[in-house]
Amino acid sequence: MLKLLGSSALSDFRIQQLLRQLQALAPEITTVSARNVYFIDVNQPLSYEHEQILHALLNIQPAQEQLDSVCALIVPRFRYTVALV
Repeated sequence: MLKLLGSSALSDFRIQQLLRQLQALAPEITTVSARNVYFIDVNQPLSYEHEQILHALLNIQPAQEQLDSVCALIVPRFRYTVALV
């Protein structure tokens, strides 16, 4: 299973607004982020060429940082979602 971290899911304005709301409840919160995360189920490792195509399609930079140690993932459940390459 490939786990790829994508771009921000919220605008800078929305992140600041959310941070202020959360800090009103818990002042110790110092930062908030919302990122697109892609989970790709593969049968075998991707070739370099296929990996580059996937990164281009998802607009992912090769050196994106990893998921933080403290995070909450909210994911929809899809049944029988299959893509053939």
